[in-house]
Amino acid sequence: NDMYSTGYDDTNSIKDLRLVNREFSYSLDNILIIDDTPQKARLNLKNLICTNKFTGDKSDDELEYLLKYILNLKDLIKVTDKDHSNWEYQERYF
Repeated sequence: NDMYSTGYDDTNSIKDLRLVNREFSYSLDNILIIDDTPQKARLNLKNLICTNKFTGDKSDDELEYLLKYILNLKDLIKVTDKDHSNWEYQERYF
């Protein structure tokens, strides 16, 4: 069970950032959800960075690219203004 989950549908918990906002008064414009299942973040898709599911492959270097991508977001006023759907392509090839 995820700490800020509002419910379940079939096999996925639903992550709802409104609960974080309510409890801690953080702006949702500057919170990211990093997950390999987009359905979990369907209430906050602008906050989602979708990753590939980790399969145990020791050559998996996705987290290195994810770190670079997140560090490049640090100067944004709102991380939700950026489209994160192609984040991995942007970091690997540019």
